[in-house]
Amino acid sequence: MSPADHLAAFDALAFRSRIKIVWAFCWRAVIVTLASTIGGGIAGFLVGALLGIGASMLSYSVSSDAFKHTAQVFGGLAGAVVGVFAVWQYIRWLLSANLGGYRLRLVPHESDAV
Repeated sequence: MSPADHLAAFDALAFRSRIKIVWAFCWRAVIVTLASTIGGGIAGFLVGALLGIGASMLSYSVSSDAFKHTAQVFGGLAGAVVGVFAVWQYIRWLLSANLGGYRLRLVPHESDAV
């Protein structure tokens, strides 16, 4: 079955079924986006706070540009880790979800099949 056949199969569904499938993807994407944004912000805040506490304990100036840049980089990395985790969970969620009466399944491509 070619990729065009899969697209034709989706297009052959009733309009209501297609809307249900799209809605099932969209509301989950909104939830994951919100969770990723809030979680990334919290992770970035915690990393920045820990760096600030550590720098203060070492009598390092937390108002210096070097410290601010370092805190931004490590806070951003913490947020990115949360974002990758959220996308990973989104994919797992979609593969186990009921999408308008349908389910996603991973099948090997014919040329890759053993």
